Amino acid sequence: MRTLLLSDTLALALFRVRPEGMWDIDWADQRNKNLLSPEYGLLYLASYMKKREIPFDVVNVIADPEEVDTAFFRDLSNKALESEEYAQRCDEWADKRWEEVLCRIEEAPPDIILIPMAYYFMIKYVRNLVQEVRDRAPGAFIVTGGNYATLHAQEVMEEGVVDYIVVGEGEHTIVELITALDAGTPVRDVDGIVCKDEEGTITRTGARARENNLDEFPHLYTCHEEFKIKKRHEILCDLIPYGDYWPGTGMITARGCPEKCSFCLDPAIWNRKVRFHSAEYVADTVKFCQENFSSDHNRFFFGDSTFTLRWKRMEPMIELLGELGMSYTCQTRADALDARRLEKMSEAGWVTIGIGTESLDNETLNDVALKREDAGEIIDAALLCREWGIQPVMTLIAGFPGDTRAKLVRTADKLRSAGLHVSSFFPLTVFRGLGLFEGFGNVEGYAESAFWERREEARLNEWSEEWLRLSEEFPTPEELMEFTAYLNHRVRLPIQERVSA
Repeated sequence: MRTLLLSDTLALALFRVRPEGMWDIDWADQRNKNLLSPEYGLLYLASYMKKREIPFDVVNVIADPEEVDTAFFRDLSNKALESEEYAQRCDEWADKRWEEVLCRIEEAPPDIILIPMAYYFMIKYVRNLVQEVRDRAPGAFIVTGGNYATLHAQEVMEEGVVDYIVVGEGEHTIVELITALDAGTPVRDVDGIVCKDEEGTITRTGARARENNLDEFPHLYTCHEEFKIKKRHEILCDLIPYGDYWPGTGMITARGCPEKCSFCLDPAIWNRKVRFHSAEYVADTVKFCQENFSSDHNRFFFGDSTFTLRWKRMEPMIELLGELGMSYTCQTRADALDARRLEKMSEAGWVTIGIGTESLDNETLNDVALKREDAGEIIDAALLCREWGIQPVMTLIAGFPGDTRAKLVRTADKLRSAGLHVSSFFPLTVFRGLGLFEGFGNVEGYAESAFWERREEARLNEWSEEWLRLSEEFPTPEELMEFTAYLNHRVRLPIQERVSA
């Protein structure tokens, strides 16, 4: 059977819609990174399919066309809000490109089409794109997966557009599903699937056991040629010389996180279980990227939720990475940092560590965010990073239940007083289906029914399934966004200006 993997649908949605905020000049780096990044889950599936000799083709909606280069992004994505002319050119190119993809699918319909539904941001637009693919290939089996599809499988299936949803970790499942469809054997024997049975009833097959030996899966850059990773990498090196985590410069060394943070999808997806790649696997992947992609960008990013877990694995991994001569950055929790780890990381080339801080109010940290950390412990860990020559980058959230302007200002001032200027606040956005969303209306001063009446006002944009969390303190999206910007300004103010502010 002919299998087609369709990548860059999220990027096309961003390119066509140009959501407010992300298309502002301050977001240019993040925007272009999103526009040029493939769906990473699709890379993992493709790499395992390749290992198992399952043939497939890849269509990269954004990255395939020859005209897509650095100048293309500077002329279109960066200028689309500067003039109606560039906005129109942006629209025309996106529409023309998508029609080319649809025509290819219609003229030579694949038997199976894989389209991810991973990100809540712009997911409603992506779902429309999937419908358009269905219209052009009515006889194909359409398969989806990813975080969003996994957590909202019933709803996605009820739309009647997709045939199969791969739930959770997908490598083994997709190989078995394609093999079953090719052989005409019952799909009900494939674990990890949501589908419709012979009577049209939505059903789940058996639960898929997760692979404990993650090294069984080839690294995601095994399919770098099919997904145009080198091209994406080189464009982003030109556009964002000092950025992080784009194609060819990043990986995740573990799956899952043991924590239960209330604002995060990880606990829902991985059930607080963690599995790790070996030190050798990680070092080999980094070396592969070093040898196959541009050497001008000598930094590598590890995207694990808590990179510094499990010292027995970390120590040999850091030693191997230190031998490659790269600069490294990662993200982690404050309580997973100590002098021993930081000394080794500093010697191996670590330059930055992102610390998920969220708040410096202990009540918020423990009772709302469910972080199980102490504000003083977080500050101490950040200062310890700096002692070892590593820049701590603090990320915080504004708008938790119980947050007040005064409380948030105190957090900003604590950061400033400690000299932790590289800190960023983000407004709290909640995902539909998580606890913070379900309790959205139960905020002091807001009856639950009042929230549901105003829900669309709080939606991040009309195509998203993320919401800004409104409250009595921040009753409108504008107030929450404006105060978040104020906090970022305040934490970077010179001391004398901050005191008088």
